[in-house]
Formats: sequence, structure tokens, C-alpha cells
Amino acid sequence: MKKIILFMASLLMMTSVVFAQQSKTNESTAELFTNDVDAYMNVNDWATVNPEKIFGFVGYTDLSTAAINIGLAGKTSNLYIGSYFGGKLPRLEREKNSSQSSIKWLSGEIFGNMIFGFNNMGIQTRFNFKPTELSTVKTKSPEVKTVKSNFSLTPGLSFGINLNGANDRVYKVWVDFDFVANIDKTKEVSSGSSTTTASNTYDLNLGAGVAFDISKKGMATHSIAIGTDVDLKKLGTNALQMDLPINVDYTAGFAFTDAFELKVGTGAEFLMKYNSGTEIFNFNVTPSLKTGFVWMAVPEKFALNFGTEVALLSPFKFTKNGDAINWNFDTVQGKLTAKSGFTWNITKNVALDGNLNIVDLVIGDSFQSSITSLDSLFDETLTLQVSFKY
Repeated sequence: MKKIILFMASLLMMTSVVFAQQSKTNESTAELFTNDVDAYMNVNDWATVNPEKIFGFVGYTDLSTAAINIGLAGKTSNLYIGSYFGGKLPRLEREKNSSQSSIKWLSGEIFGNMIFGFNNMGIQTRFNFKPTELSTVKTKSPEVKTVKSNFSLTPGLSFGINLNGANDRVYKVWVDFDFVANIDKTKEVSSGSSTTTASNTYDLNLGAGVAFDISKKGMATHSIAIGTDVDLKKLGTNALQMDLPINVDYTAGFAFTDAFELKVGTGAEFLMKYNSGTEIFNFNVTPSLKTGFVWMAVPEKFALNFGTEVALLSPFKFTKNGDAINWNFDTVQGKLTAKSGFTWNITKNVALDGNLNIVDLVIGDSFQSSITSLDSLFDETLTLQVSFKY
């Protein structure tokens, strides 16, 4: 077991690089159903994975984009450790001709995290690196060296604790902290002198929330989750922009049989925005409705997953600009998203989780099919994850 823990620690150091890991089951069921991939890096749910020695997964999205999606977790008698690495590797471009030479790293995104779980608590550390352009260009006549650094770097920390309440109720409480540095700097060196221009911005994200089951009776479970994620952004020298979303979600789950389970979720996002420079205050309400089900077509072996979501895009808006106040009830524009997938338990220790959005391609969000060929069906929509637990 010590070798497993050492390997996981070395994996984090080698990658030196969060975001929530999402299973294909969760993606296929409108985020209503979860499995071990969703739980193993969660500061409140890590203990539900409970591997005897080790848990891990590898995800596939699109190899042509150099995508990576891997995770590993293990535990000792007193400590649980999990790590994750994923993203799209930056693209390297080299160019050399008679007039100039250049090396450029373009686009891409690398992210990873690590979690430590003990007792009823979890601590997650993470960071995200997203280069837009990292380049060095040298020209011969005149001799000029231009170094451009355009990227974002986001370190973060999360803490979660599960608290016991009355009537055997468990309250899952969490807090998040992320600092976002958006760097855009250019340095030009020529004839022994240099000039530097920079346009950097910084964001601070603070989040918190709680989730708990309201009741469990027979085949039905009713749950609620309330959370917020405050985004503070500095604009110019004196202005500050604040985004304050408050999400309230209710979920009802019904296990009709051992082979069929249905969940219905409804909620709303209450978004408040304020710009101290313009003194403009905005308030939007965006409700949504989700449904998802899992049907175990072959008992304990093969399940079909399906989910839909209807989002009503900001039907209500309130704006305050100085002394002017506007109340708007816009014409509601709904958007339908439908997804589907499957889970194949190859053995009791290995599972294949897939997302194949046939329904979404057939009906789209405006009931117009976007399927052009059978090849396009699989090229555009098939994503896979393989997980193992021993």
C-alpha cells in the first residue's frame, strides 16, 4: 500500500499540474446519477468509493486533440489520497526561414488536482494552466527578439465536511477558493534595449454550499442543494465587478425496481452582477428542469442511461443603472438538451462507461437532426471511460 501512495504522490509531482471529474453516467443523465468517478475527488463523497487497495480510471474524448483524462486513488487505514490529471496538451509550432525563427506553444489546457480524505473531511488542492500563446520570435534584420506570454493560471483549494443532524440526516458542507491570474505580456528586445507591455487581470472566486436529503421513504428519496460561487474581478485601476450566483436545486429519486431508477431535478440560478465603475446592477433568474433514468437491461452487467434538460434562458431580468430601474419579463426561450449512454460492468472490478448522444443528434435543441453519416455519429458523440477498483 505504501508503494501505491508513493506512486500517486510522484504522479502529482511529475505532472505539477481541476476541476470536478465527471463520469459518462453523470453526463448522460443530466448530472442526476453519479458513480465512483464523480465521487473519488469530491471533498464530501470520497469515502463512498472505498477501494480495498486502489481505484482508477482512464477517459477517452478525442485522441486527435491530444486529450488526457486519468485518475488514481488509494487509502491506508487512516488516510485516503486521490489524484487527477487531464486536459488538452498545447500545440507546438516551430518555424525557421531566412528572415526569422520562432517557437510557439498555442492553445491547450492542463489541469489536475489532489485530494486528502480523513474521518468525515476532505481537502482538495488543484491548479489549471491554460496557455493561449507562449512564443519567442527572432528576426534577423533588424535584430529583434519578441517574447509573448499569454496564459491563465488558476490555483485553488476546497474543503468539505459531513455533519450529522437530526433524524439521521447528513449535511454535506463545502467551501471553495480559486485565484485566477490572466497574464498577457509582451517583451521586445532590440539594440540592447527592451520594452515590456502588459495587460493582466486577476479574479477571485469564493464558493460555498450545502446538500442534504430531505426525506427517504420507501422507493423515494428527496434531496436539496444550495450553493454559491462569488466571482470578484478587478477592472482598470478603481473598478470592481462582482458576479454572485445562487443555485437552488431539488432532486427526487425513485427506485421503482432493482433494474430501473428515475430521477427528476428542478432548480434555478439567481445571478446578481454589479460593476462599481458604471454602478450598474443586474439580477437574472434562470430556471431549469432535468430528468434522468438508468435501466439495468442485463442485471448487474449492462445499463442504459438517458437524460434531458430544459433550460429557460433568463426569462426575468432586473437592471439598475444609477437612478434608472428596469424590470423585464422577456419572452421565454427554452433549450432542450438530451443525452444518452451506457455502462458495461465487464467484471466486478472493471467497468466501461460510455456517452453516445444519439438522441441529441437526432432531435437537437430545435428538433432538427445533425447526423450526416454513420461515421459522424460515432466521431462526434462517442466518449468512453474505463474504471477499475480493487
